[in-house]
Amino acid sequence: MIEPMMKIRFLVHTEDKKKSLVRLQNLGLVALEIKSGKSSLKIYKLKKKLSRYQDSLEKLESLVKNSTNQSKFPETIHTFHQKLLFLEKKINLWEEKKLALDEMNYLIASLQIWGNINWDTVNQLRENGIELRFFKTTQSILDKTNPTYSKLIKVNQVVDSIYLLSIDYQNQKDDFSFEQIVLSETSLEELEKERKILEKSKKEDEQFLSGFKSSLGLFHSEIMNLKSNLSFEEAKINLENSSNGIVFSIQGWLPVVRSSEVEKTLKEYNISYEILEFNEKDSVPILLRNNRFTKIFEPITRIFSLPKYIEIDPTFFFAPFFMIFFGLSLGDLGYGFLLFLASSFFWFKSKETNRLYSLLAICLSLSTMVCGIFLNSIFGEPIFLEDSTLIRSEWFHSASGLAIFSPQEVNGKMIYPAMSLSLVLGFIQLSIGMILQSCNRTLQMKNILYSIKPISVLGMIWGGLLIAVRKDFLELGLNSNFEVGIFPIGTYLHSVPEFFGMILFSLGILGFVFFHDPSKSFFLRPILGIWEFYQLITGLLGDILSYIRLFALGLASGLLGNAFNKVAILILPDGNLSSPWIVVSIFILILGHSLNFGLGLLGSFVHPLRLTFVEFYKNMNFTGGGKEFKPFAISK
Repeated sequence: MIEPMMKIRFLVHTEDKKKSLVRLQNLGLVALEIKSGKSSLKIYKLKKKLSRYQDSLEKLESLVKNSTNQSKFPETIHTFHQKLLFLEKKINLWEEKKLALDEMNYLIASLQIWGNINWDTVNQLRENGIELRFFKTTQSILDKTNPTYSKLIKVNQVVDSIYLLSIDYQNQKDDFSFEQIVLSETSLEELEKERKILEKSKKEDEQFLSGFKSSLGLFHSEIMNLKSNLSFEEAKINLENSSNGIVFSIQGWLPVVRSSEVEKTLKEYNISYEILEFNEKDSVPILLRNNRFTKIFEPITRIFSLPKYIEIDPTFFFAPFFMIFFGLSLGDLGYGFLLFLASSFFWFKSKETNRLYSLLAICLSLSTMVCGIFLNSIFGEPIFLEDSTLIRSEWFHSASGLAIFSPQEVNGKMIYPAMSLSLVLGFIQLSIGMILQSCNRTLQMKNILYSIKPISVLGMIWGGLLIAVRKDFLELGLNSNFEVGIFPIGTYLHSVPEFFGMILFSLGILGFVFFHDPSKSFFLRPILGIWEFYQLITGLLGDILSYIRLFALGLASGLLGNAFNKVAILILPDGNLSSPWIVVSIFILILGHSLNFGLGLLGSFVHPLRLTFVEFYKNMNFTGGGKEFKPFAISK
């Protein structure tokens, strides 16, 4: 859910500007309104310095990674800033050597094409009126121009590039439509010597810098300090001057739940303030407040956008569906266990700020394992076999009842309960989306009439569903015998009286026709409703059918894994595990399942993401665009 906010204005005397801002920053609970257009020379310098240190930190992190070296500062270096400047200079020097070495390598490569040129001889020829020119062209250009000059010599060819040498006498130069190259008059031997010296010096710098892993905190600390100073300067420049120039003011936002704490602190600090009313035009910052489970899925919400202040936070409503959708898409106990091991490892190894992503991966892996049991799949093979002689445990055979959505053969036809389950889940999620749309439209339009359209659509689709089950509509199988695994959905729906479905459907039609757009004339709405109704039916049908992708992804992943298993077994002569070919079989299994696991992970994340952001968000009328609540505080 979205944390309620209150708008507050701070009033400070010109002599207390700095002191008051320092106290507000130490408080760290208020998000100040900072206008992006305002800047100053000090802000510019702070941003430049911050960028410089962040760049140095990235380079140092790349150098110290996996290093066991231990380096020390010179004895003359003692203070915090001296150490920072020393490391920064060393890093910049290493970067310069790296760039110089790249240029040296390019220069040597360009000269190696022409061979080891004796430039003393070339200069002597030039003094005697003979000049050498170097050209580069391609075979197609050479065929078009077709030069017949005897003094044009082909020296080398690298792929499609042809390198030519022209010998000119007494300044009698011919014009060629080729690219002329100016070469460095340094011998390859000298350049090779310089490169070795440069490589050695660069390597020494790398070894020295790689020993400062413990000094990364210096840069982190200074970067946090610079961010705090930058935030302070931006707040100071955004103080609005009153007409007399004595009192300054700045506005901000405060979570209502922390208002009493902030007001108490402001009184202690003797900072004047006033609570302001705010309207729809105000850009209210968004602070999400969810329970422990829902909070894990907040990174998914942020991929698209934070909700606006007058919208419902969708995180709580899509979180369980996203978890189930991921599990169905990957749908394998073995793959789920691998993901669980990897995500648990990263949870222990990652920093506190990144553990939320590891927790998300753990939740998704648990869902995959559970769905793998329900779908009866482990690395593309069935977990439970009807006549298993390999496992004789009674408990194991009794547990086979858990595979409630595994494919079954009925009357010679394969039945896939997972496909029906995908459609049912999609139908439920879109229905929830309609309810949320009703709430969103009421909040945004501040008129309850705008909530009637989505509720009417909900009445139509649920009423139509109840009628369709009773009538066995088009003999599609949606009748009293309709089942999803062990769940007799058709029986439940058939138990609802038919007149109830007719009432729901009729009220839904009437509500949609007359209230699909309350801003239009009441008598014009039925005419415009025909086109709206057509768009609704075609769009809603497409949205529900989109959920079949969950079944298709799980089926494709299982079949591909099973195919790799069969190929690995076919390699073995008569299935003999003691054959030397077992090495090839193991390689095929590892490579095949690694590829399938990687593709499965990608698809299992992207497609539930699409169902959430396209189908669900569209049906709940989610617009997003909210800006995150960032309090004016000391960076840590």
